[in-house]
Amino acid sequence: MRILVKIRNAVGRTVSFIRLYGEHFPVAMKMIFDPRCRVMLIQGTTRREKIPVRVLYIGRRYNGEYIEKAIFDRFEAVIEKRTTLFGFRRHAEKLESEADLVFCDIGWPYHGLVNRHGGFLELPDWVNMALFLEESWDETRRLFHKTIRRQDLRYIRLEGYRAETTSDPGEIADFYDRMYLPFMRSKHGGSMVKARKGHFIRRGRKGALLKILKDDVMLAGGIVFEEDDALFFLWIGLAPECFEKPPKAVISAVYYFGIQYAQEQGCEVVDFTGTRAFMGDGAFRFKRKWGAGVSDTFSPNSILFKPQRGNETAARFCQEFPMLARRRNGPEWLFFCFDQPVDEKRLKSYYKEFECDGISRLAVIDGSGRDVDLSAVDLEALNTRVVRASLDDFADHYRKNAVE
Repeated sequence: MRILVKIRNAVGRTVSFIRLYGEHFPVAMKMIFDPRCRVMLIQGTTRREKIPVRVLYIGRRYNGEYIEKAIFDRFEAVIEKRTTLFGFRRHAEKLESEADLVFCDIGWPYHGLVNRHGGFLELPDWVNMALFLEESWDETRRLFHKTIRRQDLRYIRLEGYRAETTSDPGEIADFYDRMYLPFMRSKHGGSMVKARKGHFIRRGRKGALLKILKDDVMLAGGIVFEEDDALFFLWIGLAPECFEKPPKAVISAVYYFGIQYAQEQGCEVVDFTGTRAFMGDGAFRFKRKWGAGVSDTFSPNSILFKPQRGNETAARFCQEFPMLARRRNGPEWLFFCFDQPVDEKRLKSYYKEFECDGISRLAVIDGSGRDVDLSAVDLEALNTRVVRASLDDFADHYRKNAVE
């Protein structure tokens, strides 16, 4: 039965990969045939807790810039070896003892060979997120998180945002050049997979460019495309002058008016397409607040992660960064508590912040060494599993399908 599940999941991810890269054939070919690889020992401090950490990065830089931006406040590459898929292991073996943790980003289809023995935690580099609409607009609005209803919608009203749609190819081309491309570069840097301009315009003409206006000035927008009762949020852009300090709730306005447009068109689903999520990315949490669920159907590629055993720095890193793991039964959030024991308040905060449709489970590893009685906590209602671990063995739970 497990083999059938693996086959089904692999086929689903491969089909999604073909859909994703069908318009990016050269990128797909590069992932298969480009053997160039880097082994880097990176030293820096983490974004929130300012923990000094040394990371061994092995990969072809598909997600390298994103990983660096997600992890580090500041960093430098102490050692960098340029090698190939056939020779990276000897460099990695020499440097691994100097690192607190390892990220392997060699990409599809080769990550499976590296992790064939299950020594790494598999993290999908992208997941799909979608919102299933209710029959009426009032019912759909109730799916929004309280903070969206109380804050974001209030700001949308106060700022006076409004939406217009157009299928004019000239306006779509201008949006591509002036907002979409600069916004993508600012978010993803060299790791972005940009849409080709011709494909972008064709989709916009068949769908619509949703323009967010304030005082007749366009501040943001997105290309939406309707297909099979679903409205796809394909690409979003922001005016360059808004990059440094975006106007209040301007991106929320894109989502709000886009969802409203889907409801008016009689759609059943709003598909937000690919989302970064593997370390609690803000985009995941933002879309979740609009009521979106998650599925591991967008990309077959895995980022592999391994903390070093008995390493306190690695433990503190895992505490700072939750991981969205690729599991047999679907995506699973993995949390680690090192400084403080797991208690009911913490479990409820994880559930409130990260639980959504499509998440198979929240797994919490308690490495504090202090037992707290959780017998009164309804773990089933919180869709949560708590596992006790020590500093010496916590890393064993950061392996493929390790938390059962």
